Amino acid sequence: MESVPPLHAKRRLAWAGAGVLAFLLSLLLSRFPALAEATYGQRIAPAVAWGLSRVTGVVPLSVAELLIAAFFARQIVAATRGIVVTSRGDQPWRRVAAAGALRLGQDLGVVVVLLYVLWGFQYARPRAEVRLAWPAAEDVGVEVVAGLAAEMVDAANDAYRELHGVDDAGEPTALGDLAALDASIEEGWRRAAAAWHLQGPVAARFGPTKRLLSSPILDRLGLSGFFFPFTGEANVNAGVPAVSYPQVVAHEKSHQRGVGPEREANFFGFLAGSLAPDPHARYAAYVFAQRQLLFALSIPDRERVEELIARR
Repeated sequence: MESVPPLHAKRRLAWAGAGVLAFLLSLLLSRFPALAEATYGQRIAPAVAWGLSRVTGVVPLSVAELLIAAFFARQIVAATRGIVVTSRGDQPWRRVAAAGALRLGQDLGVVVVLLYVLWGFQYARPRAEVRLAWPAAEDVGVEVVAGLAAEMVDAANDAYRELHGVDDAGEPTALGDLAALDASIEEGWRRAAAAWHLQGPVAARFGPTKRLLSSPILDRLGLSGFFFPFTGEANVNAGVPAVSYPQVVAHEKSHQRGVGPEREANFFGFLAGSLAPDPHARYAAYVFAQRQLLFALSIPDRERVEELIARR
């Protein structure tokens, strides 16, 4: 007769409780952003992410995918085993359910603790404009937005000509050497760190971007990529169009370097891409920026938007 393993309630509840405490600590730390920045944001997390990304970078596949698959496989196997044991009458279903809940609580607790220790406290840091001592944002007006949009359209056109040699290649832009593109964006990050006085190991060379075997699933979920703090990997959906692919790489590499909020990752990814030596990376950055600006301009001045689109 097969039996359910001991409940190990104390140990499993301890891990579940540790996950809750880690979450509460993040809330507490967010009330002291300067402390989070000085102790965690500029020292601990970037160094950990850099080390993890370099170690996992030697593996050609995404280690993140393997760990995610292993986590779900563990839950499925345990649930299946519990169902079998219950159906045989070896153990009462209440005990099996309790064991399953405790095990799941333990596993989630471990995940949450590691998440915050390795990277998650980044959300407690000050906003980027505070970290960089930028002046408070103002209402810049329609003309400024229109001017920036025009600048981005022209910059994208210039990068396209440099990439293809003509105004219209007659077919969509294709991906070239991915390793060279990754290295170019890393160089863009080095230049951005120097130009914008970014603190911490931002200019260091992090591990390479990983293209996901599970990209069709990300297509269904509408995701272009994700950063996996447990391995330090920047993962990208292989189905992202080439016109956007470098910007997604630069965005996920922002998270590698400790940038938490998505809007900040977009902005710093744009900076890195726009300063990269590869014209494809610059083209993607400028296309991304013009899309954001044209969207902002579309409500107050739709006619200007149409004029700028015609200049592409």
